[in-house]
Amino acid sequence: MRGLQTTFNADTKELENVLTDVTMSFRKEVLDKLKQKTQPLFKKILTSAWMLNSEILDSIMSTTVQFCQHLKHLEQPVDKDFLGDAHKYVVREYITQAIKPRKRLKRAKREKVGKKMNEEATVIHNSFKDLGSDADWLSSAIHHIANIISEKKRHKIKEYIEEMCQAYPDVRKEHIEAVLTLRGLYRNKKKSIIRKTDKLQENAESVADRTLFAEIDTPTVITCF
Repeated sequence: MRGLQTTFNADTKELENVLTDVTMSFRKEVLDKLKQKTQPLFKKILTSAWMLNSEILDSIMSTTVQFCQHLKHLEQPVDKDFLGDAHKYVVREYITQAIKPRKRLKRAKREKVGKKMNEEATVIHNSFKDLGSDADWLSSAIHHIANIISEKKRHKIKEYIEEMCQAYPDVRKEHIEAVLTLRGLYRNKKKSIIRKTDKLQENAESVADRTLFAEIDTPTVITCF
């Protein structure tokens, strides 16, 4: 910093402001390009094409890893912050697509979807861990949803929802309703489960800088049952 200060005849505060602006601009550019490349792929999550092979997530992670290589040029903790942003983006977009309104899944398909989501959640976690991400708190989000979708027993579904609410205090009942709709539960059963989790959400304590579901738009669930 002192060398730059001497060369450009500027005080430290001015240089810090310039470096911050450049860093934030670079950060936005990298993340924006990552989004442009991966959004069409995320839209295929839970489609028939997604069910048939692993190429969709492979492409998402391959693109993400490629973009994250640029972060190696940054010093800590800036590189960790950027990596955390990319990690949360992938998890957030995966969940956003997974809980979008769609036809209820039949039992056999629910089990396959849950199994595949759990496998892919592990791939996402391991890929970012290899890159150096320390955002371990993101790792269980997709697993919770996958377990709810594939679970047969109602009391176990309630337990999984309680675990998700404890791990992610910013999850809202609209998110839960969307997952339960995908699971195939009808309105009365959904209301019964959601009602029992309302108090748990009220008592949950948010953790600073750990928002995930708050950044996921709640889908409009339309049902006639």
